[in-house]
Amino acid sequence: MTGLLEGAVALVTGGSSGLGRAITLRFAEEGAKAIVVADLQPEPLEGGRPTVELVEELGAEAVFVKTDVTRSDDVHQAVEAADQFGGVTSVVTSAGILRNAALFDITEADFDRIMAINVKGTFLIAQAAARSMVDGAREGSIVLVSSIGGVRASGLNVPYGTSKGAVNLMGFALGDALAPHGIRVNVLQPGVMNTAMTKGVGLEELGWKVALNRAGDPREVANGAVFLASPLASYVTATALLADGGIANLIG
Repeated sequence: MTGLLEGAVALVTGGSSGLGRAITLRFAEEGAKAIVVADLQPEPLEGGRPTVELVEELGAEAVFVKTDVTRSDDVHQAVEAADQFGGVTSVVTSAGILRNAALFDITEADFDRIMAINVKGTFLIAQAAARSMVDGAREGSIVLVSSIGGVRASGLNVPYGTSKGAVNLMGFALGDALAPHGIRVNVLQPGVMNTAMTKGVGLEELGWKVALNRAGDPREVANGAVFLASPLASYVTATALLADGGIANLIG
């Protein structure tokens, strides 16, 4: 343990599975004081012990809050859960959904749901957490999880790519809005990872070339969130970190 996040009170949405779970555990390993795991499900999709139990074994306090990020009441409950630990100082918005489908197979309901969770949900969490930090005179960090899909377009996931492109710009705008309050906001853009959400989404299917010639492990990408949330990134805000194994800037 290097203690990069020593004393942080974190809120991680989507924190009980996939990348969100990896981020939650890495934050605990790096010395976070407490972590609010906000998700619709308390158990990890991969199976095994609950995330909260693992966090506590790593020495941090933790609480699970059932959270639908599209509902303001749920969002405020998640943010307020951090008050018992002194108030939120670090946020990662990892809740999101992906649906790959041909353009004419996408329904209006599909589009609305993806935008509601990926865009509206991200905004509601960031806004509520930022308000808590400002009202409590606490400086901190917000990391919005976007995707390579918001950087490199694919006809197989038009709504998803659109939503993640919106998250990118949201992060830059929030970085500008919150800088006077000492709150840094950055965007983490993962590539294809070995998670349940991306299961079955092959690089060949997308037509993408990865320089490292493999999908990423969630912990590798979670390290990017640790960096952005830590004092190592004290002069980093309103920007994005690609953790894609070398997809975005390659042809083919």
